[in-house]
Amino acid sequence: MMNLLLWRPKRLQVLGTKLAALLVAFTVLTVVCSAIWTALFLGIAQARGTTDSMTSGAWQSIALMEVRGLALVLVAAAVGFGLASLGRHTAMALGVAIGAVIIFQFGLGTVLAMAQVKFVEAYLIPVWLIAWMNKEIKIEDFNSCDFSSAGGCQPDSLTLTWPMAGGLMAGIFVLIVGAAMWTMRSRDIT
Repeated sequence: MMNLLLWRPKRLQVLGTKLAALLVAFTVLTVVCSAIWTALFLGIAQARGTTDSMTSGAWQSIALMEVRGLALVLVAAAVGFGLASLGRHTAMALGVAIGAVIIFQFGLGTVLAMAQVKFVEAYLIPVWLIAWMNKEIKIEDFNSCDFSSAGGCQPDSLTLTWPMAGGLMAGIFVLIVGAAMWTMRSRDIT
């Protein structure tokens, strides 16, 4: 960053260009890998069976799932970039990722389960990623059941949908990347 700013202190422009380059690179990589993945499965299906039962709706569903995967990759890349920019080191992003897994996944999950919080899974990152990729996920609270009743048990349930997960991802993206841009702007000399 310092070498880029030798002549003109335009840090925000430099940071934005670096973010754009990162997102373009990840877009190309993800699209290529996704196309290879789909082509391999199509080749296997044609060699060992048939694809006659595949409707246009099924192909649209596959394409939409791949687009959701691309969006997930781009948000993860931008959040990692933003965290690295906030901490001024790439190790910052890695440290936050490790901390999120250890503290928020294991620690928070354990504490919430011990406190018997309703729908503990809704506080964990993988459930939101599953909701994004699978369009929805249904979480059930089996502690809400009265197992002694003769009529059976219908546990309370919570359904997380892909728009909810997308909103959460968009919020995290805007918060982290916006904070990175704001702190970089505050360091800029005008």
